[in-house]
Amino acid sequence: MAKYRRIPEPVEAVQWDGTEECVFKIIPLYDNHKASSVMVEGNEIRIMTKFGPKWAKIGYWIIKGVDWAYPDVVRAPAFEATYEEVEQPQPPTCETHGTENCKHCGA
Repeated sequence: MAKYRRIPEPVEAVQWDGTEECVFKIIPLYDNHKASSVMVEGNEIRIMTKFGPKWAKIGYWIIKGVDWAYPDVVRAPAFEATYEEVEQPQPPTCETHGTENCKHCGA
């Protein structure tokens, strides 16, 4: 039997921590940015997925791939076994003044 490896695909992901701040990080994962797509009950959050509603407990990840219309819910062990963090490029900074988009020298 042949073996297959998942093709690397970047995803946006937020780990549910039970806070209101986290809810505001999850809502933009929806193309329509509808707050009605999520509902919090106690320490769990209901996420509308393309397969219907799913509940995420604290520690679960809410992920959205590049071509996905809806995010999905993934348990932490499965997420950690499947995904690794992608380093984001740092914006250039002015070496003289130590700031981004330096007003003094234009760097």
